[in-house]
Amino acid sequence: MKKQSMFSVGNLRTHADELVAAVAECNDVMVIAADGEPKAVLQGIHSFHSLRRAVDMLETLATESADCLDARRAEIHEVLAELRGEKPAHRPQS
Repeated sequence: MKKQSMFSVGNLRTHADELVAAVAECNDVMVIAADGEPKAVLQGIHSFHSLRRAVDMLETLATESADCLDARRAEIHEVLAELRGEKPAHRPQS
């Protein structure tokens, strides 16, 4: 598992070169916070590409599985849209 650290926006401004070098070298993920709230992530390019490949593989798997589950196809597409942040999560009511 990758190491994760949190830094303020001010710290990022002051030490941007060092923080970028650290994530590039160690594949660390650094959370950038503003007013104490996480707002962004600084991530090495190799880690980013690895994450994108994993998401693409999961989308492919979900889409191919949907072919076998025609009745649930719309639900799977809704879940994928939620994962991409394209729409708010739907919570079934009890």
